[in-house]
Amino acid sequence: MGNFKIKYKEGESVVSNIKYLREYSNDGRRKCLFKCHCGVDFIAVLNLIRSGQQKSCGCSRVGKHSGHEGYSLGREVRNGLILIGHINLGQKGTLKSLFRCVCGNEFTSRFTRVKSGDIGSCGCASNIDLDLSTKLRSRWSGIKSRCYNKKLSSYKHYGGRGIRMQSDWINDSAKFINDLNERIGSPPSDSHTLDRKDVDGDYVIDNLRWATWSVQNTNKRPIKLSVEDVLEIRKNLSKGIKTKELSVKYGVSQCTISNIKARRIWKHV
Repeated sequence: MGNFKIKYKEGESVVSNIKYLREYSNDGRRKCLFKCHCGVDFIAVLNLIRSGQQKSCGCSRVGKHSGHEGYSLGREVRNGLILIGHINLGQKGTLKSLFRCVCGNEFTSRFTRVKSGDIGSCGCASNIDLDLSTKLRSRWSGIKSRCYNKKLSSYKHYGGRGIRMQSDWINDSAKFINDLNERIGSPPSDSHTLDRKDVDGDYVIDNLRWATWSVQNTNKRPIKLSVEDVLEIRKNLSKGIKTKELSVKYGVSQCTISNIKARRIWKHV
């Protein structure tokens, strides 16, 4: 048995969805390294693969395995951890999942431990406070709703005026949290919340800061344009007058003038 040579070459299919890579051990059970149809490398007994008793790395058990139901790849499970794959690890074929942390690192863990909150990060929790991470995910959800949910009462003040969210944040709360952590850091105190520097600008990293409520109250839109103002602004724009000059004249930001020009706001005029 020990002198028996494996006939398969590297990359050759053993069965339709599994390819042989190399011999792993020759202890009488013929353990080999295989590549599953899902792309994962795994170790198994050759005879079990060849006979069809083992049909995958374990990925076929996902969805039937405890706790995985309803969680597709790319979905946030908990604490900003995104499910990005499944890996069959361990001598007993323990099925683990691959996650992307809010810090950007990838790590493996039992799915149930992440789902229960037992594991809340890849180990970077000392860099990103989990309580803050939870608050920022809530903030991310609120921003997204105000910008894109037309049924929301506050939509008219945000999405209805052409305010948008940074494109790579829309479906990725982890990216949102990681960018804030890297670019503007943690809030200086509990009194500071996320604020836009330009209240007519989008929710993008360069337009965000930590500010107290007193500062934010002075950063509200103080001037409301009339229909006549908007018509005059569009007329002046057609004459080639610069947005900067018009923003000074009407006391609004250049972003507001640009949005009027592109008809992202005041669409009905």
